[in-house]
Amino acid sequence: MAKRSLWSRWWPLALALAVVAYALLQVVGGSLDLRLRLGRDEVWEGIQSRGVLRVGMEASYPPFEFADENGAVQGFDADLAHALAERWNVEVQFVDLHFDGLVEALLAEKFDLIISALPYEERLPRGVGYSRPYLYLGLQAISRVDDGAIAGREELNERRVAVELGSEAHQYLRLQNRDHGLAVEILAERTLEQAIDALKQGQADAVLCDRVEAAPFIQDEGLVGSQALLTAEPVVIAAARDASTLLSELNAALREMENDGTLARLERRWF
Repeated sequence: MAKRSLWSRWWPLALALAVVAYALLQVVGGSLDLRLRLGRDEVWEGIQSRGVLRVGMEASYPPFEFADENGAVQGFDADLAHALAERWNVEVQFVDLHFDGLVEALLAEKFDLIISALPYEERLPRGVGYSRPYLYLGLQAISRVDDGAIAGREELNERRVAVELGSEAHQYLRLQNRDHGLAVEILAERTLEQAIDALKQGQADAVLCDRVEAAPFIQDEGLVGSQALLTAEPVVIAAARDASTLLSELNAALREMENDGTLARLERRWF
């Protein structure tokens, strides 16, 4: 009777200890499973097993990405994607989506990378990792070949510079005059084309606009773009943040492309 009474007194404690021990085993087992999975990048493994790199982009932003008359994706980013795939010995598959839906589709594993003139943001979207910059956008000055290329912001001082009314370039010059002691005569035209015409006709000494907008105009034999951008906006590639191997391989490839001149050749071709 005494023995039975003693067991009745202690069995709840024994049961509680057993439950705790089981929970600890589950935690340890889960941690072990997590450690076993650490270092594995299923996105990178998927690229290798499929032999296909899936690239998300909005193919409506030349010269970065656009569809030609046959529906094939062309542009700077398309060439970059092919160059990456060649280094990794895989093919490329482009997934064309609206820009606003690219991050959501990336996290839903609809593709492996976003290569779509993606600007770097200091506050990363949750679950997204960025590559090192592969290109810089920003404001570029256009001048006449006979006058030479604009070297930098200071060379705009006391000169007539045409801009599109209300554009980023317009605001930039106003701030330079107000806050940085420049004395630029700003010619605000209704359109960028009118600003370019003012430059060609000698009414302006330079035009300031976004680098992408400048690209088709500086191909004109009479005009030249500044070598240095007046503002710098890094462009990056996005992958899932936990795709650690893919991000590492991506950054290594971009460093190689910078060192061997591949990125410079793509810039010359498309800009």
